[in-house]
Amino acid sequence: MAYEAGGLISATDYNNLLNGSNKFNTVWSTGTGDAGYGQTAVTTKTAGDIVSATEWASLINKLNIVRTHQTGAGTGVVAVVTGDLIEYQSGVDTGIDTAYTQRLTFNAQGTTTTDAGTTHNPVDADGIATFTFTRTATFASADQARYFFNAGGELNLALTAGANTGGTSRGAQALAMVTACGGIQDFRANDNGGRTGTGETETTNDLTIGYYDLTTSNQIISRVDESGAAYTPYTADFISVGVKSNGAQGANGDTGTIITWTITLEAAATGGGGFNDNIDVNFTSALNVTYPETASGLSNTWGTVTIG
Repeated sequence: MAYEAGGLISATDYNNLLNGSNKFNTVWSTGTGDAGYGQTAVTTKTAGDIVSATEWASLINKLNIVRTHQTGAGTGVVAVVTGDLIEYQSGVDTGIDTAYTQRLTFNAQGTTTTDAGTTHNPVDADGIATFTFTRTATFASADQARYFFNAGGELNLALTAGANTGGTSRGAQALAMVTACGGIQDFRANDNGGRTGTGETETTNDLTIGYYDLTTSNQIISRVDESGAAYTPYTADFISVGVKSNGAQGANGDTGTIITWTITLEAAATGGGGFNDNIDVNFTSALNVTYPETASGLSNTWGTVTIG
């Protein structure tokens, strides 16, 4: 009898719940692209074999783990016990369909590893220069990068202004732009939360760039230009934050194992203002990692992110 109201479940029905188009193992196990948490795949049955109560209960329990991870609550379907008849339960197939649709949602996240930070020291005698600094996040494998972002992991770049050692107006303006940018928050699978700072003139704030949008070319998430209010001669100065990757490294739809953040601080020619003040400042960048949660029952399949 087919897997439908009033019917029992066959090995074929069971397998279709696991490995049919966009079904359970696609989300639970390896999957591809932005689907897959990297958990051990549920084994299919040979045609004609009996689906045991233990196997059916295991599938229901795993589905409830996924939905708890995504929403904070399971499907409401209660796992059967030995001796129960394995029959149609609408909450299983609808729960699997919803788990796929909501695969990138998460109810909670895990721990955050705070980067000690790296101090950058832009110095130039005449104050006309382009300063470029990079930070990297490296994953142990292509699939571990996927699992990290698929299960709700995120990166956060924080920029903090330091000392204006040179004591010049241009140095003060450079640090004001660092503060105005502030960094990039909530860099996730398919988007980001934009700059954390405020003020100056925001010319780019692209919230659509996430892990799966990365290419090997730098894409600017945020650019902040000098507003012209406090330091009028330096209106061509700006700070920008871009991101790129080392390209696909695996066979399952990743976009790279190394994510490179590029911070550019531009001290442009003044355009006749005559204020080519020297720059001698410092600021700090910290690349912080928030990991996916494991409290729902998911296992850590994403490993540890190395910050450089």
